[in-house]
Amino acid sequence: MSAFGATLKELVAISEAYNDGQDAELIEKMGGVKGICKKLNVDPSKGIKKSSTEHRRAVYGKNAVPPEEFPSFCELFGEQLQDFTMIMLLVAALVSIALGAWGDAQANANGLEPAGEWVEGVAILATVMFVALLGAGVDHQKNNVYKNMQDKAETYNVKVWRDGRFISDSEQDESVAVSVFDLVVGDIIVFKVGDIIPADCLFVDGSRVEINESSLTGEPEDKKKNVDNPVCLSGTQVVNGNGRGIVISVGENSASGRINADIKGPTTFEPVEPGVADATHGSKVVRFKKFDNPDSKSKGKMTAAKLAKLLKCDPDSEPVKIKLGENECLAQSVEEGESSYEIKINLLTEFTGESDENYTLFVVEPEDKDRRSVLEMKLDIMAINIGKMGGVAAIITFIILMIRFTVVHFGQYQRPFFATTWYYNGNFLDLSDCVAQAQADANNASVTPLPYDEHLCWVAEVPDEILDVDPSIRPSDYAASRFGGECTFDSDCVCCSHANDTAEILEWLIISFTVLVVAVPEGLPLAVVLALLYSSTQMQKEPNNCFVRQLNACETMGNATAICSDKTGTLTLNRMTVQRAYLGGQEFLTAPRGAELSPAFQKIISEAMILNTGQDTDVVVDAATGVKHYFGNATECGILAYALDCGFDKQAMRGEDNPFLWPNGIKLFPFSSTTKAMHIAVPTTNSNGEKVTRVYSKGASERILALCKHTVDADGVSISELTEEAQHKIVTDFITPYANAMLRTIAFAFRDFPEDFDMENAEADEVGCDLTFCGLVGIEDAIRPEVPGAVAKCATAGITVRMCTGDNIYTASAIAKECNLIQGFRAEDMRLPDDSGDTTVMYSTEPGKERTIVCMEGKLFRQMVFDFTTNKLKLKEGSETETVFDDLWPDLRVLSRCSPRDKLILVNGLKDSKLFLKKNTPEYRNNDDVRKYPEVVAVTGDGTNDAPALAAADVGFAMGIVGTKIAQNACDIVLNDDNFKSIVQAVKWGRNVFESIGKFLQFQLTVNVVALFIAMLGAATNGESPLRAIQLLWVNLIMDALASLALATEPPTDELLTRSPSGRTKSLLTKRILRFIITSAVYQIVILCLLLYTACDTESKDCTNGYYGTCGGWARCQEDHLVPDGSPSAHFTMIFNTFVLMQLFNEINTRKLHDEINVFEGMCDNAWFVTIWIVSMGVQVLITQLVNYNEDGYNKVFYTTQLDWFQWCVCLGLGMGALLWGILMRIIVRPSCIECCTCGEEEVDEAELEDQFEAASSSVLASSAYKRQGLGNKKFV
Repeated sequence: MSAFGATLKELVAISEAYNDGQDAELIEKMGGVKGICKKLNVDPSKGIKKSSTEHRRAVYGKNAVPPEEFPSFCELFGEQLQDFTMIMLLVAALVSIALGAWGDAQANANGLEPAGEWVEGVAILATVMFVALLGAGVDHQKNNVYKNMQDKAETYNVKVWRDGRFISDSEQDESVAVSVFDLVVGDIIVFKVGDIIPADCLFVDGSRVEINESSLTGEPEDKKKNVDNPVCLSGTQVVNGNGRGIVISVGENSASGRINADIKGPTTFEPVEPGVADATHGSKVVRFKKFDNPDSKSKGKMTAAKLAKLLKCDPDSEPVKIKLGENECLAQSVEEGESSYEIKINLLTEFTGESDENYTLFVVEPEDKDRRSVLEMKLDIMAINIGKMGGVAAIITFIILMIRFTVVHFGQYQRPFFATTWYYNGNFLDLSDCVAQAQADANNASVTPLPYDEHLCWVAEVPDEILDVDPSIRPSDYAASRFGGECTFDSDCVCCSHANDTAEILEWLIISFTVLVVAVPEGLPLAVVLALLYSSTQMQKEPNNCFVRQLNACETMGNATAICSDKTGTLTLNRMTVQRAYLGGQEFLTAPRGAELSPAFQKIISEAMILNTGQDTDVVVDAATGVKHYFGNATECGILAYALDCGFDKQAMRGEDNPFLWPNGIKLFPFSSTTKAMHIAVPTTNSNGEKVTRVYSKGASERILALCKHTVDADGVSISELTEEAQHKIVTDFITPYANAMLRTIAFAFRDFPEDFDMENAEADEVGCDLTFCGLVGIEDAIRPEVPGAVAKCATAGITVRMCTGDNIYTASAIAKECNLIQGFRAEDMRLPDDSGDTTVMYSTEPGKERTIVCMEGKLFRQMVFDFTTNKLKLKEGSETETVFDDLWPDLRVLSRCSPRDKLILVNGLKDSKLFLKKNTPEYRNNDDVRKYPEVVAVTGDGTNDAPALAAADVGFAMGIVGTKIAQNACDIVLNDDNFKSIVQAVKWGRNVFESIGKFLQFQLTVNVVALFIAMLGAATNGESPLRAIQLLWVNLIMDALASLALATEPPTDELLTRSPSGRTKSLLTKRILRFIITSAVYQIVILCLLLYTACDTESKDCTNGYYGTCGGWARCQEDHLVPDGSPSAHFTMIFNTFVLMQLFNEINTRKLHDEINVFEGMCDNAWFVTIWIVSMGVQVLITQLVNYNEDGYNKVFYTTQLDWFQWCVCLGLGMGALLWGILMRIIVRPSCIECCTCGEEEVDEAELEDQFEAASSSVLASSAYKRQGLGNKKFV
């Protein structure tokens, strides 16, 4: 039984109820803070006993959010092999190996030389393994990087009371020190100003504790903590005072842990069937009674081992969540029960639900981690469809070969089918006797054909009717064609066999499968991996400064249409500087020094600026360089830096043993978002030298000015009344002009109290009134100099930038104009929809544009567009689908006073908008802000409360410098420099991914179309492909892999930002790409057909084949069928060589996608491309001329023979022609000429694209592959 009187559920409920204001009631029910301490067996003055920590950890959990789990290298390797293209290649490789091995076995049995065609299958298999290993290695490397990022958050020690003693966070004895991860429920923690609360706790005691909860709640107002408001949330910062608290929730159950869980999504459960669970209240054992159900999805009989695997429950690992009905529990282990139909589940803690014998057992549903991007989905659709077309082509090829063989052999020659015996002249003999008889008859001129069952075997001559058709045919060839199978001949004497009709059929299968392999774009997976990897690695370098956490984010940014950016630190430098000051009735454009301010006034304003700042705020001047380094609040740093420029002595006021009791003074009244002011009471002297308690006030200038009744003159002594006219003059002459100049105005004032005034019990509104005005400063958060240009680039690139900021609408509008977000605008007042007050909106005054809202406050925005009762966007009156949001967002550029919830509404609204469907209507046809495809939204964030918006966006950017860990874990890309320019760089690199994929598609599909056509044509006309499978392997796998690397490493150009986004669901095969594929394929097919049918000598039987040949024909070669069997021909070698050279020169053409004529531009800047091209050309020369040549002068592996210089010139000329042809086609053929081929280029939404994907993968092979990947429930990025 538990030794505690409070359950985990009860304690978690307290912090969960905090935001709703219901926490006090729950605490009261449990006897208040003291009652909770008693229930948790804690003496607040002594803390817990160290011996109880393990039990507390078992009952209430550990103070650590479970780290993200990463798949192992083997699991990643398995995922790579589940790719549809990979599966097709694996099947092709295994079939090719099996058929090749079977063929070699048959050849050995018949005394023939093995063909070794299994080598092709092994080569395919090796290439598939290489691509899969590379992809798995890339993913594994990225996971390791993420893991290292998590590990960088090193543990730190906390201050606690345990065993009656205080343990400091600086404790050197590791056996005594308490790590933040060692905290448990019941621990008494100690905190002070600047500390981060490490776990949810309740205030026990302390002095003037105030906590900033903005990182969790978004509320900038600091919250006082005392016995009436004791809840302190994990992840929040102590800004004032010090105190102690009792921990009530840790890890996943704490406030920050729940936010992490929200990012990942809710835990879902699925029932275990068939069976029920018997659980008893207070017991740690659950008995699962299994039923026999033949219709159950579970395969086989349920056992303890199977249930443990289903629960993922291991005694040596952490407990796992299960549910019994609605009761969540933690399962520790699983074992066999007392009977054969019972399994025992051991719980970590006692079951707290009602006793019942018929609970349904639920286990955590496996998380779908396979987030498939739109690009991957489109590529899969393409690969599946191409594979299907290849399958159809393979079947057609098989049918053609079968018909051709059947007509010739069983129709024309009428020979028997599947005969297996060797024979000669109609006599069936053993092979040795057949050869002996043939050789004897070859020397006998009187030999004549002998009849045998109406089938004849010719020895020395061919019938005239056959010679009339083909005068070049030899007796051995004729006999082989008539009787089929294998032939052995000598001096035109022949022995033939019908033994291998089966082998002939298998040869058809090999040829057909080669056609299928040729059709599949093998290099495409590798091209995608390389393009994403190259982009992600390059994006980390200067000047890009982006760490990519999700590889898919690279391609998604290429389609971005909207960027919702923070202002501070992203658009601005986050380095506040005072530009103007109004002090003591004088305006200063530079920092006043010396005699410009009287000594008395200097004393007042220096104390007001330096003392009224937070403890964590400081400015340190580098003695060597004079550079100021800011620490803490940026606004206070700007004021402090200005004070230093004025020559004020910071050290004397803030150093150790300072007379002002800084940092807290007599009492510190922290900044309040309600009053927009902060105050500090310090001991000092007035102008008469009398000791007083002086309250210095600082805050928003209009608020401070309204609290002032007097003003101090420049002499620092005279104090006069501050009339309404004087106040109005300060507003019109200084505050408003400063704000319009993008300056944030901060005012300073003071009030003196007697030295013995009871400041301890005073409230801020009591001391912060009747003030004496000192002056004000105008602070500038300078816009990053590169931002206006970067925003202009976004506009040119078709991307709309929207700013989300906490500034007031005037400052936000001025900054937006400076950043080129908006042009002209004017302010108008508007009544809030809930009639709670007025607000200001900015309407566009840009020439030629309608009167639309370009800037508004967050409060108005959410009231206008969001229905909090339904938690959905408001619909237009009378409409069931159109939203109010759709009328607003196209022109909206700035959200001021923007909360994290407003940002989330904006992001989700943009993503879900269906306004693109109306692009072709008259209302939106000419509206550049509405596109013809769905919005792709990127968003920036730095705080913990930004995490939901970062996770919801298509691409989330977290700040690397000021961003919280939770924000960085929720994002896709981390901006290492927090700079908006880096986002634009991410867009450029993302678009480059699509460019690289498009370039490779041009290259790969051209190769596939040509090779497929030639393989089918050769099979149909000659019974074999002029390109052997091993040659196609070199082109399709090895050379394509090199081409994918060469084209994937093309660097991006600024021209990419001059084009509009292409649309994330738009077809990859654009008109230009299809134009290139079709025209290039036409040229290559024509050239190869000319080589195949017209290039070589068709008459001479005795001319020299190949190297320095003596044959006729314009290519000076002998036709392949005239070459003795088993020897490669110069004819087919030239076809192979020309085919490869055309691909190499065409690869240069594919570097350009957009009708560029100069295809060589920038080529030398890509060392990868140049190196790979030269290596590919060199390897082709080696294959054709040098490598693996035997004494007969041919390459056994690639089945080529050596070519002479003339034949090489022919091949080079035809290959270079592909380069010139591609350039010519860009000039002559317009993309619109192939409109009929671009039906897939229309824009579709992602639901329709998913339907296309499911339809494409409906084949048996594709369905099985994608079911294993869980694509039925995919979450598309």
